[in-house]
Amino acid sequence: MAIATWNISPQSLKPVDVIDYDYRAALEWAATDRLSFGSHLVFTFGPLGFLASPVLFFAVPAFFGFAFLTALKTCTGCVIYRSLRSSAPAVAALLFSYLVMALISPGFAVEFLVPLGFVWAVKIVDRPGGRRLGEELVMAGGFTAVAGLIKVSLGPPVLLVFVVAWALRPDRAVRQLGGYIGGLAVAFAAVWLATGNSLLSVFTWLRLEAAFISGYSAMASEMPGRLYSYWLAGVAIVTVVVIAGLRGFQRGGLPHAAGWILMTLVVTEVLFRESFVRHDQHDVLFLAATPLLFIAVAGPAQRRVWRVQPALLLTVAVCESAVVGVAPSLVARPQTAAHLWLSDGKTIVLPSDRRTLEAEGRSGLQGIYRLPSSWLTEMRGQRVAAAPRGQPMAWTYPQLRWQPMPTIQEYTAYTSSLDNLDASFFGSQDAPPWVLQQSFGLDGRNPAWDSPAAELALRCNYRVVSTDSPFLTLLHRTHDMCGRAQPLADVHAKLGRAVTIPAPAAGMALVTTIHTSPSLAGLLAGAVFKGGTYSVIVNNTTRYRFVTGTGSSAHLLNWPVDSGTTMAVPAVHSLTVVSNDPWASKSSVDLRLSEIPVGR
Repeated sequence: MAIATWNISPQSLKPVDVIDYDYRAALEWAATDRLSFGSHLVFTFGPLGFLASPVLFFAVPAFFGFAFLTALKTCTGCVIYRSLRSSAPAVAALLFSYLVMALISPGFAVEFLVPLGFVWAVKIVDRPGGRRLGEELVMAGGFTAVAGLIKVSLGPPVLLVFVVAWALRPDRAVRQLGGYIGGLAVAFAAVWLATGNSLLSVFTWLRLEAAFISGYSAMASEMPGRLYSYWLAGVAIVTVVVIAGLRGFQRGGLPHAAGWILMTLVVTEVLFRESFVRHDQHDVLFLAATPLLFIAVAGPAQRRVWRVQPALLLTVAVCESAVVGVAPSLVARPQTAAHLWLSDGKTIVLPSDRRTLEAEGRSGLQGIYRLPSSWLTEMRGQRVAAAPRGQPMAWTYPQLRWQPMPTIQEYTAYTSSLDNLDASFFGSQDAPPWVLQQSFGLDGRNPAWDSPAAELALRCNYRVVSTDSPFLTLLHRTHDMCGRAQPLADVHAKLGRAVTIPAPAAGMALVTTIHTSPSLAGLLAGAVFKGGTYSVIVNNTTRYRFVTGTGSSAHLLNWPVDSGTTMAVPAVHSLTVVSNDPWASKSSVDLRLSEIPVGR
C-alpha cells in the first residue's frame, strides 16, 4: 500500500534552489560530516531530521530517508487497516486505509508519528498485563526517542501520551515506567552518539530547541484562507474528545475519563498547531490524521456507531487536497505511484542514475549562484558560511569548506536566544573567514530584521570584497568595527501611532529594541494555538511583518554610508507598530533607541 500511494518523484530528489531544500541540504550535510547538534547546529529538526525529506545531496542520507518514509507509510497503512478490521469488511478497511495513505504527502509524513504513537498508547491501555507489556513499553520509549530526534516538537507529546497510557493501567508498576524511560534514554543516547553528537551538548540542544518550539507560532502564524477547515477541525476535536472521555468513563469512571481526554487533547492540539498555524497545505494533515484518532478511541463495539465521522473527514480531506494540489492527484493511479517508488529507489541506489541527477542539480545551482572562479580559487579549502540562506552552495562547490550558522537560516532565529547564538557565531574568533550573503525576505519580513543581532554582527565583523554574483562576498575583518551601544531615547507609544526616528550623528548606526504588550487573551491564544500577528510600517509606506520573539534584539534603523561597506539599508525616519490582534487595540509598544559608533 505504501508503494501504491507513493507521491515523491525522482525530480523532487534533485537538488534545487528552493527554501525547503536549503535546510534539507544542511541536515544531510550534518549527518554526513557528523556535525554536533547543540554545539554546532540547532534546528526544528534533530540529528535524524534528514529522514523526513530525502534529497540527493548525499547518497547515504537520501537512501535512509527513502527507506524510512517507505517504512513509515507501510506501518501507517497496517495500523489503520488492522484497527478497522474489527468493525468493517476487509474491502472497506482496505479502501479507507488506501485513501488516508494517499493523503500523506512527503512534506508532513513525519507528523504521522504522533497519531501512530497515540494508537500505540491506546493499545497499551487495552493490552492484558504480563511480561510482554514491559517489553512493549521499552520499545515505546525507543519510538519516542526516534520521533524527537527526527523533529523535536514531536517528542514531548508522544512522551506525555505514553506516560498517561501507563498511568491508566490498573496494574501499572514503577518498573514498567522505568522500562519506558530506560528504553527512551538508551535509544536517544545510541542515536545521539552514532550521529556524531556529544552527550555534553544535550542540555544546550534541548534548551535551544525549547526556544524553537515556543517561538514558532508567533513567527509563522498566518490568517486562515479557508475558514471551513477551522470549523471542521473544531467539530472533529470536540467529537473525538467526547468519544475518548466516554470510553474512559466506561472503563474506570472520572479518573480514566480525564486521562483519555488528556491524551486526546495533547495529540489533537499538536496536529492542530502543525496544520493550522500556517496555511500552506498543512491543514490536510489534520484532516488526514483525525480519522486515525477516531478509529483508535472508539472501541471495537462502538466503531460502527462513529465511523460516519472519519468517513466525513476523509471525504473533505480528499476534496480539499485536490483543490490545493496535494497528493490525491494519484489516488486513482496506483500504478503511477508504484512506478515513482521504483524510479526513486533506482535513482538513489544505482550510481549511474544518481550521478546523472546530481550532475543536473549541480549544474542548475551553479547557473543560479554564479560564483566567479577567481573567488572560488581564493576561498578554496577555507571555511565559508551562507547567510541568510544558501546552504546547497557548499554542495554545489565542493572546494568550499562549509561552516553553517547555528540556526542554519537567519529567518529561523525567531527568538532572542537563537538570534544571539547566530550573532555570537559571526562575532567570535572562530567565525568563518568568508560569508556569502544574499538579500532574502520571507512572509513579508524585513531582511535586515531576520535574526537582527546576527545581521548587525555581520556588518560589524565583515566587509564586502565582491559583488560579482547574486551573493555578496564578505571577508572577516581583523577587528570589530562597532563600538558599544549608547542609549539615545526611550519611547512609549500606542499601537498604530507613528514614532518619529531621529537622524543619527555622523559615523553612528541607529538601532532600536521593540517591546510589544500583547493582551492576556492573545497570550492565552498563542500558548494554546496562535495569537495575533504584528507588523511594522516603515516611513509610512512599507509594511513588514514583525517577529516579536526577537524584540529585545537591536534592530537596525540606519547605517552610516561611509562605514566601508556596500550593504545598504534604507534609512528609517518613522516607525509604526500595528497588530491584527482584536484584543490588543489599546496596547502599547516600547522602543529603546541607541547609537553605535561605526569605524572602518
